[in-house]
Amino acid sequence: MHLMILVLDVGRRMVVFENQVARRLLDEVGDHSYQGLTTLLMKRGGTFEDLFADHVKGDSVRVGSRLYGYSFYRSDGFVWVFLLDITERHRLEAIAESVEQMNSLGFIFSAVRHELGNPIHSIKAAVSVLRGGLDRFPKETVADYLEGIEAELGRAENLLRSLRNFSLFEQPEMKAVDLASFFESLKPLVEPDLRTRGIGFEIEVDPGLPLVGADVRALHQILINLVANAADAFQDEPDPLIRVQVAAGEGGASVSVEDNGPGIPEHLRPRIFTPFFTTKEHGTGLGLIIVKKMVTGMKGTIWMEPVLPRGTRVSFTLGSA
Repeated sequence: MHLMILVLDVGRRMVVFENQVARRLLDEVGDHSYQGLTTLLMKRGGTFEDLFADHVKGDSVRVGSRLYGYSFYRSDGFVWVFLLDITERHRLEAIAESVEQMNSLGFIFSAVRHELGNPIHSIKAAVSVLRGGLDRFPKETVADYLEGIEAELGRAENLLRSLRNFSLFEQPEMKAVDLASFFESLKPLVEPDLRTRGIGFEIEVDPGLPLVGADVRALHQILINLVANAADAFQDEPDPLIRVQVAAGEGGASVSVEDNGPGIPEHLRPRIFTPFFTTKEHGTGLGLIIVKKMVTGMKGTIWMEPVLPRGTRVSFTLGSA
């Protein structure tokens, strides 16, 4: 684990020192300039000139498939930046968090009771009203009530289907997977439906990818869920597009599903992988937690990030076979 060190001259707005490991990181970023570091490390449009305290805890930044934590120290017109690769720690924390969520049966059952209780109560109320007025209601009113009952039954059915998917692939059947072949076979299964909805679909696979260790069934389910989520996010965008990118990474490969939809508000992003949280009108809030469960079951890491100027990217890693 190597500490990356950068020294910035704030007055002259220039980088005056970078150690060897920091230089390698910036080579990967493709920009060693003061302005480039401002864009990379200063969130929400801030600048290094805005740092007044001697020590300012930074944040984390993802470069490729690696995650780096960083802090700032300001002294006599200079800002010292210290970065550390926290990818493995983040992966282990994500696995631990996933295990904790999966083991919280009381929370899960309580949420299921609530989510099923709403449509059941609505159906009971509708049936009660129909029973009391069936002999005097016009056909149109009866049809409206039946339509509402059917919609609530559909909502309960969707939840039960998601719960069934939740228990799929409890024990991943890991084997060596050629991602180029996998995505070549996936595209004709996904593209026709997207095309009928006017949504563009692209897959970019880097050449020379290593074989990865994965459960093909789980990997298929993960991609179907992520593409479906991206497709559902569009709100009358003029040129909706979903792009899947597969790249070699340290110790395996990374897969990203990106859309140019409206994006996810910043205050909601920390809750994206929380069970039963959803931004969809008729969503169950289990799709992404199922995806996360499958990814962590294959010893991978998953994360979500915004895309500028608009859109969302969900990425996950797979280790080498």
